[in-house]
Amino acid sequence: MFKKKTVNKVSFTLLNIVLVLFSLVFIFANTAGVYVVGVLDDAGLRRAYVTRVMDVVFDNLGSEAVDSLEKIQTDIEQRPEIRSITKKYTDAFVDGIWNDKEFSDINVDISVEIDDLATYIADEIKTYVTIPTVLDKTLTQHIKTKEVAAQTAVQLYAQSLYEDIRSEMAPLVKLYYVFTSNAFKTVMAIAVILVAAALIATTPVKISKISMSVVSIIIGVLYYLLANVVMGRVVFATSNRILGRTASISTTPGYVILGIMAGIAAALFIILTITDIVINKKKAD
Repeated sequence: MFKKKTVNKVSFTLLNIVLVLFSLVFIFANTAGVYVVGVLDDAGLRRAYVTRVMDVVFDNLGSEAVDSLEKIQTDIEQRPEIRSITKKYTDAFVDGIWNDKEFSDINVDISVEIDDLATYIADEIKTYVTIPTVLDKTLTQHIKTKEVAAQTAVQLYAQSLYEDIRSEMAPLVKLYYVFTSNAFKTVMAIAVILVAAALIATTPVKISKISMSVVSIIIGVLYYLLANVVMGRVVFATSNRILGRTASISTTPGYVILGIMAGIAAALFIILTITDIVINKKKAD
């Protein structure tokens, strides 16, 4: 015999609210780094590098090749190595502020990214201009010379940015350090699982298959609104004062999470519907 579950409306409502809050905290803890790297990238770290290396492209293509120059610059800006450089500096900033380090005590090795970008830029130039084989090494050496200047520019900008963030936002950065730590993410993951399990265990399947799906969609919508709308406006309004340049955040993670939560909602509805059918069949037998 199956014991019929009854729903305590107060506990049911509270558990759903807690599940939404815990889930949002867990998702933001896992995606915060994406936004921070994006903001610092947009605030000038990317530009500090790209502006210098584009001199080499300009020297080889000439000022007439406007469309080609713009395409190459856009391609360089979107390279994963650029993002990797910004991420390394972001991680170093956070660690440095957490441990009260001076910028001179921070060591960021971006030599691998620099070498990979030099090769990529040389290949990009050669798709537009015929470079004799004998001059290949000269071109690469020229690029690497500019890369050194670019690396210096990034380092100088990063130092200025680090000092500004350290003086304006040290407490917030230290909170971010804890918020994005693996320990905190693990605790929140366990909390989400326990609350979800408690809801499913104390709610009739015919109700939970709907409520869990609705809650999943609510989480996705709230994340989208908080990230793309609220956080987007806050960053746009405050970045110039703090970072010295107006920055924006990418809206892509918001759409991705919204899609993922919609998928989870559909999956939960299907799984719990099948479970409901199985339970009813066993009751009938």
